[in-house]
Amino acid sequence: MAAVKHFSASADPHEVHQYLKADGIVVIEGAASCEDMDAVVEELGSIASGQTFALAAKSKLFATKHLMNPLYIDLVKRVLTDTCIIYYEQERTVSISEPQVSQTSILSAQPGSAPWGLRRQDECHHITHPAKRETDFGIAYAATDITKDSGAIRVVVGSNNWTDERDPTEKEETLIELRKGDAILWYAKESIFKTHY
Repeated sequence: MAAVKHFSASADPHEVHQYLKADGIVVIEGAASCEDMDAVVEELGSIASGQTFALAAKSKLFATKHLMNPLYIDLVKRVLTDTCIIYYEQERTVSISEPQVSQTSILSAQPGSAPWGLRRQDECHHITHPAKRETDFGIAYAATDITKDSGAIRVVVGSNNWTDERDPTEKEETLIELRKGDAILWYAKESIFKTHY
């Protein structure tokens, strides 16, 4: 079982990026304050079990501060910006495609609920692995302490570099525990999801 690398919120983006390329996932300790996490949850109101979408539209604090986390913004530009040369009317020009938000959501589960299946997060793009480029790059904050007892996050470290023919075994899974305000950053081609409670 491989360990997931932990960084501080003020970590050097270049160093974090190197670990992301190798492992597919990292933990950012103290990415948000506990008070901010409480305020985001208060803005959202009640949270249904399962997945609630449009988080950025429902929480101004999340949209303006936490989705715009400086470390995440730096990394998302490194990971997702795509540049190519295009031809148009006898001219060649540089075309730069910058990242855009595709979805914001919150996950929750009640004690005793079934685990969500371990899977790659880029499956909706019908990507063949190893992928030539990244399609998505995620950030997820812990709104509460997440422990093995309360439902940790299952990941397969390094699976972002696997082919589609390789399936993870249970012994290759790692459980991530987070303190309130910590965040995970991950490549969409990483095998990840939350365990049962």
